Amino acid sequence: MLGLAQVRQMEVKHTTTITTASLLQCDPSAGWPIDREGSNVGTDSDIEFWGPLRKRTIVDSFGGISCLPELLQKFYESKGEECSMIEAAIKTSRKAFVNGCVIDSTLDHNCVREAHNVRLQVQVDKNRNIHSAYSPVYKDFFGKVVVFFEHKLNNKRWPLALVEIAAVRLVNNIPAINNGQMKPKVVHLADVKELVVLVKSDATINTITVTTYIVWPELNCGPKLSLGSLADL
Repeated sequence: MLGLAQVRQMEVKHTTTITTASLLQCDPSAGWPIDREGSNVGTDSDIEFWGPLRKRTIVDSFGGISCLPELLQKFYESKGEECSMIEAAIKTSRKAFVNGCVIDSTLDHNCVREAHNVRLQVQVDKNRNIHSAYSPVYKDFFGKVVVFFEHKLNNKRWPLALVEIAAVRLVNNIPAINNGQMKPKVVHLADVKELVVLVKSDATINTITVTTYIVWPELNCGPKLSLGSLADL
């Protein structure tokens, strides 16, 4: 339970809800049902927030990003959740344990390592450009975690992350970041798959530029990327 003395709610207008029947089956990034005492019901997950936890609201600014209500609405609509009224209270954390490793956020100013760059697998609409029925598919994205947070909606607890997703292209089958192109998004912590490392290398194309490559231990032996673009989000 968030335990706030006063819990504010925000009314979200122009909500378009996607029916849950159209979503991928066995979606690992669904909400966790909670009972009257606020405990998870029938949930077995290794996702954990690593403190200290802080009580905030969705109208606060995080790393210069102040559109969290709109991003939350878009996230819940993609999950088929009714979200005309969104609770404003959240609990934030600067670290989380996901998929066997501790991941930091960019708001963790005391961190001595750069462990906030991640690979994500996010559910997007395959038919977005043809205005057809919603057809979910998972694509790979890369970005950085701004902050981890927990939110409650429709008697479910949602472990989430505010991320900035980078525009990425493939260079010799290695993903490389298009510098300066980032898009904020709310994702479920189950969508965060692993830590990645950014490696900068000089490349000469007319003028001297710097190419930032993305690498991780399973780059050459893992499954082939289904690379998404910012236009998919």
